[in-house]
Amino acid sequence: MGDTGLKKTHFLILLFAFFCILGTTASASNLIIGNGRIDAIGGTAAFDIILDSAPNGLAGYSINVAIGKPSVATIAAATFPGWVTNNDIIPPLPASSCKLKGLDGEELIQDGAGNIVLATVTLQGLEEGVTPVTLNVVLMSDDDDLDINPTVVPGTLIVELPPLADFSANTT
Repeated sequence: MGDTGLKKTHFLILLFAFFCILGTTASASNLIIGNGRIDAIGGTAAFDIILDSAPNGLAGYSINVAIGKPSVATIAAATFPGWVTNNDIIPPLPASSCKLKGLDGEELIQDGAGNIVLATVTLQGLEEGVTPVTLNVVLMSDDDDLDINPTVVPGTLIVELPPLADFSANTT
C-alpha cells in the first residue's frame, strides 16, 4: 500500500472514531415529574411534567401518570400549557392514574427546545404516607415523526401532617 492509501486509511479511521465519540456524547432526553409534599389531608400540590430536551422539536405525546399507593393520594386535576392543542385526559379526574395526551399543532416547540412543561398535575393527599408518582410514555414523537424515547425520572409525594402540640398546663 502506498503513502496515499495509508493516509486515506488513517483518515477513515479518524473519521470513524470521531463519529463514534460524537454518537456516545449526545445526551438523551429526560421526562421528569419531581418530588413534593402535602401538609394536610385534603391539601394539594402541583407537579410539572417536564421534557428536558427536544432536539428535533415535539409533535405530540401520550403519557400515563400513576400514583403508586392510591390510598395516599389521588390525581385531582391536570392542566396543559397554552401551546398544547387537542389535549385529552383519560379517564376524567379525580383518579389514581390517567393518560395525558397533547399535540403541538402549531409547531411552537422547535428544534433544540428545553425544559418543556407538557402538563401540570395536581395531587391531593388522602392519608399520611409516601407514594411514588410514575410516568410511562405511551407515545412521544418529534417534528420529523420519529419516536422520542426519554428516560423517565419518577417522583415521590409525601403526605405528612404537621406535629400537634401535646401539652397542658395547670394554673398556679
